[in-house]
Formats: sequence, structure tokens, C-alpha cells
Amino acid sequence: MVVDPLGVTTHKAGDGPTMIVADIDPEGVARARAVLPVLDNRRFGRSELAEMT
Repeated sequence: MVVDPLGVTTHKAGDGPTMIVADIDPEGVARARAVLPVLDNRRFGRSELAEMT
């Protein structure tokens, strides 16, 4: 199964062993990141994580 960044299934495999090859749409990824800004919800920035190690 191939799912786009918004969770929509784009390709499904059959019941048997299957290999699926799919192209990634960079504009679609950018749209998903704009709509779902997950990285904005991080609790720590990169510099804070570096200090913890």
C-alpha cells in the first residue's frame, strides 16, 4: 500500500507478493506540510536536543 502525506491511499497491492513503485510528488508533500505543520508542534528545538546528549 502506498499512502500520500495526508493519509490517502494511492496504490494497493493484491493478495499475493507484490512490489509497488510510486513517484513522490514534491508539491504534494509541500502542501501537506503547509496544512499539517507537525514540526511546529515540537517541544524542543534542535539546539536543546544537542545539549541533552
